[in-house]
Amino acid sequence: MTERRRRPRLSDLKGTLRVLREGGMEPCALDSLPDGTYRWHFTTPAANDEDSLDRELQQFEAKHGYGRA
Repeated sequence: MTERRRRPRLSDLKGTLRVLREGGMEPCALDSLPDGTYRWHFTTPAANDEDSLDRELQQFEAKHGYGRA
């Protein structure tokens, strides 16, 4: 039998956000993970957040026609 993933209540998320802010932390993003847990991010992503491997993959996909609808 498969287990249903519990959806968070909006009041729980708002309460967590309020407590974080009261503690002086300002989250900038929230990830919902496949196991049903959540991960808060406290630093903004860098403007150029890709590395050479990401660029190489994009070039390969462009050359070979991947990523097109």
